[in-house]
Amino acid sequence: MIIEYHRPRNIEEVLTLLARSQPETIPLGGGTYLSHFTDRPIAVVDLQSVGLNTIDREGDTYLRIGACVTLQKLCEHSDISETLRCALFRETTLNIRNVATIAGTICAANGRSPTALVLFAMDTALQFADGLKIFIGDWLPLRKTSKQLITSLTIPLDALCYAEWISKTPQDLPIVGVALTKWPSGRMRITVGGSASQPLLLQDGKGSVNVDALSELAGKQYDAWNGQEYYPAVVKVLLQRLLNQAGD
Repeated sequence: MIIEYHRPRNIEEVLTLLARSQPETIPLGGGTYLSHFTDRPIAVVDLQSVGLNTIDREGDTYLRIGACVTLQKLCEHSDISETLRCALFRETTLNIRNVATIAGTICAANGRSPTALVLFAMDTALQFADGLKIFIGDWLPLRKTSKQLITSLTIPLDALCYAEWISKTPQDLPIVGVALTKWPSGRMRITVGGSASQPLLLQDGKGSVNVDALSELAGKQYDAWNGQEYYPAVVKVLLQRLLNQAGD
């Protein structure tokens, strides 16, 4: 139950409100998740007026995405890869993409989120209001208890990202997904999703890829959607497809 609504004009006011112990105060982006009913009293801080909705290039290497950029705005941006565009499209419907923010999406994402899967594979960096910078893989396990405010995400522009998914229908969230990002240096980062509370990192670094070993590792997180034998078998097929696309 929302008992207070605030719309501050700058980050300083936002942080002051979020620092309160009572009532529980939560940042509000697009509102697609906070609009769900909760029986506990909460205050919300609307972030629409604090300038977190821009997308900027940092040379030819990085793209900085404001935390309040909507999924649809990002989906339509010319600098993102087709793989990320596809992930954003698969995440949810057009109506929700028009209001859901990128930061809110990763905060609420589970292991079936294609957006979280691809951003994890791209080793996305998260910038916080206090100046702290954390990579998404280090932050995902801590997000439920984190009180820090995300202000932007930074993704690489000089890396090639690929992803493959299996879902019941093209409109459904994937039941199995694998993403692979390859940098000019030869670094390769592979993530898998479809179960658990977040995507799993399978490999990060230079060197050969052992498809059988990585598929077995992925199989440790099977769930009700994916059986103990089905999950690693599908991961193996999808991973081999990605390696073929990446030329490995």
